[in-house]
Amino acid sequence: MRTVCVLGFIVLLAGCQEKTVRGKPMGDWMKHLKGGWADTRMRAAMAVGDFGPDARAAVPDLMALLEDREHLVRWAACGALAQIGRDAEPALPTLRRMAKEEDKKSVRYAAEEAVKEIERQLAEPAGQ
Repeated sequence: MRTVCVLGFIVLLAGCQEKTVRGKPMGDWMKHLKGGWADTRMRAAMAVGDFGPDARAAVPDLMALLEDREHLVRWAACGALAQIGRDAEPALPTLRRMAKEEDKKSVRYAAEEAVKEIERQLAEPAGQ
């Protein structure tokens, strides 16, 4: 009985570990979204997106990156918002504008794809 309890406790602790991407928890990546270097912001946005819907807390910071002067940062922010999905709904007006008005074709395409993905998820019942 004692062995079963100890094994159960170990399994419980293993399930409580914070999720990481590229060895860092989301909080660390979120700090880098405001980094000084464009490359840092771009990589952070990509990593945050890899957390998927669990990154909903990063939506405001990612929305700010949609206005970044560096097009690769804007591109990465679009991708991250698409991966977050339905919880990125507040970004839809900006993403729709970018899909029509963005100068860089790659960013325009990323914004279009983000709009499609977020709208697709919003059309489905929550939890699917």
